[in-house]
Amino acid sequence: MEQSQTLVKSMEKNTKRQIRSEILKKRKALSEEEQKQMAKNCTKRLIELDVFQAASTILVYMSYNGEMMTDYIIDEARRQKKLVAAPTVLGKEMEFFTFSSKEELVPDKHGILEPVSSNQTKIGDDGALMIMPGVAFDEQKNRVGYGGGFYDRYLERHQNLKKIAIAYEFQVIDFVPTEEFDQRPDCIVTEDRVIF
Repeated sequence: MEQSQTLVKSMEKNTKRQIRSEILKKRKALSEEEQKQMAKNCTKRLIELDVFQAASTILVYMSYNGEMMTDYIIDEARRQKKLVAAPTVLGKEMEFFTFSSKEELVPDKHGILEPVSSNQTKIGDDGALMIMPGVAFDEQKNRVGYGGGFYDRYLERHQNLKKIAIAYEFQVIDFVPTEEFDQRPDCIVTEDRVIF
């Protein structure tokens, strides 16, 4: 029994690895113009949602390496006078801190911009909406991340947060292998549709 569970686990890991490799290849193939247009379409769908309109704080990832761009979301949140916070990795955990402009952000060891935690306000759950990244999703809103588990652990500690994943339509695939600790978004927004 234990051996078959280990086999399933290793097959899932392999599948996740394959999914990551496939999707990252597709992301890299997008031109900057395609990325911008898709991000504009995705942002338009996102900001029309009641949950976005109602949120006082937007927790948003800083797009990197061909991810669905978040710049337009940040601009719109600021236009609507919402607080904006981005993640900072502290050891094995992640926290969100507010920032007022990109000038306040510094690149981490991977080159991803993050707030300097000592200068900023740490954000809790109240009135906050998380815009979360992912490598791949399925129609049931299961998610494959990058393998670090930062979002899963953060969401385990902040269970009242509303959460929306944004992704390119090609990141929504037929099946995503899941593990018991995987956290799912409440909905997924792509450049083409909203999946509830």
